[in-house]
Amino acid sequence: MKIKIGFILLTVTIFIQIGLNQIALAQERNLDDAFADIQSSSDFPTIRESITYNSFDWENNRENTKIMQVKDAEPFLTPEFDTLILKLPARIEPALPNYSILENLSNVENLKDFRSLSNEQKALLSKNNFVATFSTRPQMYYFYEENVYNNIPNFVTTDIVLHTYSDLFSYLMRRIERRIIYGWVKIISSVMCEESYRQYKSATDPKIKSAALENVVFFSVPDALLRRTLNKCPAEAKTRVKYLFDKIKSQEGEEYGVDFAEFKPRGYYTQSEDWKNYFRAMSWYALKRFPLNPKGDLTSDSSLNAQLMTTALQSAKYRGIPAKEIWDRIDELINIFTGTSNYITPIQFQKLMKEFYGESFNLSTMTNIETDRHFHSLMTRLPESRIVHELAPPRQFSFFGKRFVYDTLIMQKLVMWQDRLLASGTDVMAVFDFPLARRITEPLTKEWDWFSENYNELTRMTRETKDTEWSKGIYPATLWMLSSLATDNAKPYPLFMKNEAWEAKSLNTALGSWAELRHNTILYSEAFSAEGGGEVLEVSLPKGYVEPNDLFFGRMEYLARKISNELSRFGCLTERAKKKLELFNEIVAKCRKIVLKELSNEPRTKDEYEFIHFIGGKFSQITTGCILNDQYGEEYDLNDKWKQLPEGKKNQAVIADVGRSTREALEVGIGPAHEIFVIVPTPKGGRLTRGAVYQYYEFAIPNSNLLMDEEWRNLLSSDIKPDVPIWCKPYLNRESRKFEGGIAKPDGGWFEYRFDSD
Repeated sequence: MKIKIGFILLTVTIFIQIGLNQIALAQERNLDDAFADIQSSSDFPTIRESITYNSFDWENNRENTKIMQVKDAEPFLTPEFDTLILKLPARIEPALPNYSILENLSNVENLKDFRSLSNEQKALLSKNNFVATFSTRPQMYYFYEENVYNNIPNFVTTDIVLHTYSDLFSYLMRRIERRIIYGWVKIISSVMCEESYRQYKSATDPKIKSAALENVVFFSVPDALLRRTLNKCPAEAKTRVKYLFDKIKSQEGEEYGVDFAEFKPRGYYTQSEDWKNYFRAMSWYALKRFPLNPKGDLTSDSSLNAQLMTTALQSAKYRGIPAKEIWDRIDELINIFTGTSNYITPIQFQKLMKEFYGESFNLSTMTNIETDRHFHSLMTRLPESRIVHELAPPRQFSFFGKRFVYDTLIMQKLVMWQDRLLASGTDVMAVFDFPLARRITEPLTKEWDWFSENYNELTRMTRETKDTEWSKGIYPATLWMLSSLATDNAKPYPLFMKNEAWEAKSLNTALGSWAELRHNTILYSEAFSAEGGGEVLEVSLPKGYVEPNDLFFGRMEYLARKISNELSRFGCLTERAKKKLELFNEIVAKCRKIVLKELSNEPRTKDEYEFIHFIGGKFSQITTGCILNDQYGEEYDLNDKWKQLPEGKKNQAVIADVGRSTREALEVGIGPAHEIFVIVPTPKGGRLTRGAVYQYYEFAIPNSNLLMDEEWRNLLSSDIKPDVPIWCKPYLNRESRKFEGGIAKPDGGWFEYRFDSD
C-alpha cells in the first residue's frame, strides 16, 4: 500500500513539474514573440550607417563620391534550439618521412617560378624553409587570388583562416548591435530615467531623494547621448547632465573615477554618429560604477543607488515588457560574444534584496540605520570582481559592466604599480605555453617575486582548465583555439615548422588574431588598468599546402558551429549570415581533412588541390560581404561594390587599447597582410608555396591619445610608424619586392588545368 501511494505521489509530482515546465516554456515563447514584434516595428530604434564609395561618371569622364545608406532589413530566421556537444576528434601523430632541402635550394622543384626572390630571402628560405616579407596587401586573400593568376601554389596559413573568422565575428556582432542591442539600450535608458525620476518625486527621505536624483543623472546621460538631445532630461538633473554630456564629447579630464579620454569612439564604432553615441553610452554604463563597501566606510558606499536602480528595474515596463526582461535580453546578447560581467549586476543585487526585504518593501526602510547595517553585512555574500584593479574596491555595482575576459585577468596579475606598469601580449601567450613567449617572459620571473608567483599560478590554472570549460563561451573558446598554435618542434612535422623561426611566426599569428579579438570587443572587454574570358593555356594544377595543425582546425570547426548555434538560439541569424557561416565551416572542415592527409603522408586528390588553389575566392566572398554589411545585390555585384570602396575601408589594419597605467596605454594591433613563402615537402625534396600572414604591433601611447583605426592606418603609412617586435627578426625579411614569377594568365584567356601526380 505504501509503495502504491508513493508511486501515485511520484507520478503526480512528475506531471506537476511537466506542467510547470510547459507553462514556463509558453511564457518564454510569449516573451520572445513580444520582443520580436517590437523589434520588427517601424519605430524600433536601429543604428543609422552609410557607406561611402567611388562611382565613375562615364558621361562626364570623372569619378564621383557617393554615399549609400546601409539598409539592413533582411528578416531573422526562426530560432533553433540545438544542443552543441564538444566532441573533438583525436589528434594524429605526424607520420611524415624524413626529407631534406639542400642548402642551395636545388631540390625545390619550382624555385625558378619565383623570379623576384632576393638573395637574402633565399638565405632565410635555406635556413628556415620559410620567409615572410614586407610585401603587403590590404587583405590576405589578395595574395591567394594573385597566385591563381600566376599559377603559383598556395600555402593556406592559419592566419587567413583566423582573419576571416575575425571578419565574421565583427560582422555578426555589428548586425546584432545595429538591429537589436542598440534599440533596447536606447529604450531601457529612457525607461529607467523615467522610473528613477518617479522615485525621486515620490521620496520623502532626504537620502533616498538624493540617491534617486543621482540615478536620474546616471540614466539621463546615456539617454541624452542616444537621443542626441537634452530636451527629455528632467529639469532637476539638467545642469549636471549637460556638464557630463560636454565632458564626454570633449574626451578630456578625469572625475569621480571616470577617465573621459576613454569616451573617444574606437574600433568599428567610428562609422556613424549613431555608432559613436552608442559607444559613448555603453562606455558610460561600463565606466560609471557604484562601489559597495560592506565592511568599510559607509559614507563612500553606493548601495542605496544600487537598491533604487534594482527596484526601478523590477517595476518599470515598456509596452508590457518588464525592464528586467529587457536588461536580461541585452545582457544575454552581449554575453554571446564576450562573457559575463566583471561586476555585480542588478540581477545579483535583486536576489540579495529579495532575501533581505522579502517580495515587497518600503523604500524608507533602506535608510534605517539598523537595517542599513544588517544589509551591509549581507553584502559580503556578493561575489568580488574577478579582475580587481589596484585601489578599486573588490565589490562594485554596474548596470552594464565591462566583461570578465581571461586574457585581461592574466595581464592584470602581471602588472604592479612602480614595478611593471604595462603588460604585454606575450604575457598572455606565455601563460598559454607558447615556447618563444615563455622565453621572453622568463627574465621577469627572476626580477620580481610577485611576478613569478602570479605567473606560475596563472600557468597552472590555464593548464588545468578542461576543454569543456574553455568551450562554453565564444570569447574563451577563441583563446583556447589560439592556444593550439603553440608549436611542438619535437614532433615529425614538416621542416619549416621545426625551428625557432616558426615559433616566432606562430606567436605573431596568435597575437595578430588576439589583437583583432580585442579590437572587436573593445567596448565590452575589461581592460587591465577579392574574375575571369580567349586563349586557353594548359598548365599543371599547382599543388598547394595547408598549414598542418590538426588541433587548430578541429577547435576552429567547433567554434564556427558554436557561433552559429548561439546566434540561432536567440533568433539573430539571417539567411546571408547563415550562408557565410556555412561557407566558413566548409572551408575549415575541408582544410582539416587535408591536414590529416598531409600529416599522415597520404596523397591528396585533384579536388583537394583545386580547393586549395581557388581558396582565395572563398575567403574573398566572406570578407568582402562582411565589410560591405551585405549592401550588394547578387554575388556578381559584390566585386563591383568592393572595388568602389575607398582604399582605407579595404585595409585589414586595426588597433585596440587593452590596458593602461597612470600615463600610458598599451596599444595592440595588426598591419596590412604580409607575404610568406614556405617550402613544403614532396617525395623528391620540396615545393615552394606562397601565402599571407599577420604582422602584429604593440606599443605604448599617452592615455590622452588613444588611436582609432583610421588614425592607425595613417600612422602605418607615415615615417614614424612603430617597429615590428624584435622577436620577428628570425623569419621576417624587410624587403618589399613586386612579385615576379609563375605563368601569367593570357589576357582575356584562361588556364586549363591538368593534374600531375607526384
